[in-house]
Amino acid sequence: MRKKRKLIPVEMWQLEKVESWLTELGQNGLQLEKFNSLFATFLQSEPQQVEYRMIVMPKKDMQPTNTEELALEGWEFVASREFYHIFRSQKADATSEIEPDLTKQAQALTGILKQARNQFFINLGMVVLGIIVSALLMFKAVNPIEHFVEGQSMGIFVMIFSSSCLTVNYLRDYLGITRMKRQLSQGIALDYRAYWQVASLKKLMWHVGYVAVIFIGFAVLVMQVYAYNFLDLPLDTTDIPVLRLHMIEPQERLAELAQSEEEDWYNWLITNRTLVAPVQYETREQVSILQENEAAYTPTLTFKVTECIVPSLASALYDELAGSYYVEGEARSVAAFDQVFVEQLHDDHVRLLTLQGKQVQYVDYEGEADLETILQALENL
Repeated sequence: MRKKRKLIPVEMWQLEKVESWLTELGQNGLQLEKFNSLFATFLQSEPQQVEYRMIVMPKKDMQPTNTEELALEGWEFVASREFYHIFRSQKADATSEIEPDLTKQAQALTGILKQARNQFFINLGMVVLGIIVSALLMFKAVNPIEHFVEGQSMGIFVMIFSSSCLTVNYLRDYLGITRMKRQLSQGIALDYRAYWQVASLKKLMWHVGYVAVIFIGFAVLVMQVYAYNFLDLPLDTTDIPVLRLHMIEPQERLAELAQSEEEDWYNWLITNRTLVAPVQYETREQVSILQENEAAYTPTLTFKVTECIVPSLASALYDELAGSYYVEGEARSVAAFDQVFVEQLHDDHVRLLTLQGKQVQYVDYEGEADLETILQALENL
């Protein structure tokens, strides 16, 4: 006999909608054989007048004790899973009750109500834990905004968001079961011809939305991992906005720098990209120029540029870096930038921090270049 599998369109606890759906399929020639949490398997047969009912037991895998009595009344046992046990009858009509005592039906919902409640609290606990961990990372870290911009907290945020979606779903289940239990306790029977299509559409939209959220979250994580590269700094960097030593070294040093064969104790490029800062570059250059009868000249440059998606985030990053990296420095007014912060550590060691719109630039330089040359080079990037 031919079989068909169908996605269960509503939640299993929505008893009257599941029964209505099964009855509709049964009267169209699809008779239930078995089911799980997502799918139901049907046998193709001739259309027939049939009714489906579900018995819910208060404990998981607890079997109904009156199966034989129900068989004598025309209710054939079909399949069961966890709390749910499904029966079928060709003698019943749309008003037939498999369990006439509505109070007993209400009491039987205790198990699935407890399960929904436990799942709600478990996921709520994960959300709270994620928030606590995020708070510790954000507020106990030296530079929480920098951590956020660089994407170090993205994995936790994805976990919080996905757990929040599940928490809302289980809360919805808990409230729905509570409402159904209250209805039965008040003597209001279930509608065995309930309109299940609206509930099906809601479930579909919810699950598609949840899967989309998870997919996007993990896609962002994969993108972030893929975007993070640790590379040797190429000689030609005209395609990326980074400050190089040859852009700022004094003219008399350029020839020596170009001819130097002993390079790069450190010479690398880090690229990164996150949703909140799609442009991130960091470089480190250190070149040793040997000089006859003199100590080697070793200019060192660390440069980092971060472009955020909004100016307010860039401004917050600038303020944080200015407050954490610079011990003794001063703000300067430079026409090309919104804000500039300078710290002159020694005659040959300077740190710079600039803010322009959505972009923050950080410079740590040791060498003979003067401050105005460095600022001019930054303007020209």
